[in-house]
Amino acid sequence: MTDRSVLAYVRPVVGVLLLFAALAGGVTPDASAQSTRAVEGLEPVPVAAATVPTIHSGPFRISGPRAVVRPTVPAAGVARDASDAQSRSTAPASMSPSLRDRFRILRHDIVSVGFAFETAGSAAGAHWSDEPASWPDGVLGYAARVGSSAAGSVVQDVVIQGVAEAVDVRTGFRPRRRGPVSDRLRHVMVGTVTARTSSGARVPSVPLVVGTYGSTLAQQRWETGQTRFGRAATGSVISLGVDLFLNAIAEFAPRP
Repeated sequence: MTDRSVLAYVRPVVGVLLLFAALAGGVTPDASAQSTRAVEGLEPVPVAAATVPTIHSGPFRISGPRAVVRPTVPAAGVARDASDAQSRSTAPASMSPSLRDRFRILRHDIVSVGFAFETAGSAAGAHWSDEPASWPDGVLGYAARVGSSAAGSVVQDVVIQGVAEAVDVRTGFRPRRRGPVSDRLRHVMVGTVTARTSSGARVPSVPLVVGTYGSTLAQQRWETGQTRFGRAATGSVISLGVDLFLNAIAEFAPRP
C-alpha cells in the first residue's frame, strides 16, 4: 500500500477525531467532581422545666407530653467549623491530579493490560510488514520489535503526563458503563481525544497529541536513523485508533 493510499484512509479518521474534539466543549463535568453537603444534627429542647421524669430515647429527649424537638444552637467553635465545611463543600473541586498522582497514573499505565496488548499488537504489525526491513526475521526480530514498541509506549506516557502537568489538565479515559449505547459511544470517542481542565471542562487533549506524535518520531529515529514526519503522523493516527479501541473495550466489557 502506497503512502497516498494510506493517507486516503487516515484523513477521514483525523476528521472524525477533530469533530468529536470540537463537540467536547458541551460536555458537563463528571458527577465525581460535585461536592458533598454538610448535614447538621438535631437535639431537642424542652419547653419548660418538667416536673415529670425525663425519658431519653435515641437522639431525642422527651420531657412531658408537650416536649418540642428543635435544632441545637452550636457553640462558636462548632459553628465556625460547620461554616468552613460548608464553604469547602460549595467551592469547586480541582480536577487536576497532584504530581504524586501523576506518577501513580504513569506507573499504572505502564504495568496495565492495555499497555501489554498495545505493545504486542504494534510489534506484531511491524513484524508482519517487515519494518524496519534491516531487522532480523523470526523470534529474534519480533522480540526486538516488542522491546522497541514498549520503549516507545513508555516515552509516550511520560510525555503525556509531563505536558499534562505543564498545561494543568487531567488526561485519561474513565468508563461510564451506563446509559444508552449511542451516548456511551460518544463518551468513548470524546473521552479518547479530550482532557479536563482544573474546573472540569473538556478541551482537546494536547498532551495526547504531543505525546503520541513525539514518541512515534523518537521510535522512528532509533529504529531507522531517519525522521519522516508524514509517516509519523500516520503512525500517530493508528495509535489513536488503538486507544479508541481499548477505551471501547473498557466501556462495554462486562464487569467481573
